[in-house]
Amino acid sequence: MDIKGRIIIVHPVENGMSKSGKAWAKQSFVIETGGNYPKKIALTLWGEDKINQYDLQPGLEATFHIELESREYNGRWYTEARAWKIEWTAEARQAAAAKAPQYQTGTSSYKAPEPKQENAFDNMADDLPF
Repeated sequence: MDIKGRIIIVHPVENGMSKSGKAWAKQSFVIETGGNYPKKIALTLWGEDKINQYDLQPGLEATFHIELESREYNGRWYTEARAWKIEWTAEARQAAAAKAPQYQTGTSSYKAPEPKQENAFDNMADDLPF
């Protein structure tokens, strides 16, 4: 299933350990769809590799490829919408490129630190009685 929308909230990454001892990571975020009746949808991105691949930032627009999964716990059913692929819009790509560090060629802005100037009192022993 595909949904087009704009990211409005990005939650911090959650990490943990499964019962079998495997590490897991997930990041939840909320998108808002367009149209006459916009909807807010909470999505989850699973896996540290996917979290690092898609640098989620509020305001970016994309097409989100999702799958729905439900599971039962104590007689209640819980549904989760997992994003498995994100395709950024052209504007989102331009914003990411503008945010990337810009490197200058041929000139260096590095300035070496100035040496510490010695004070005449630095080498004196502290012989004050108080």
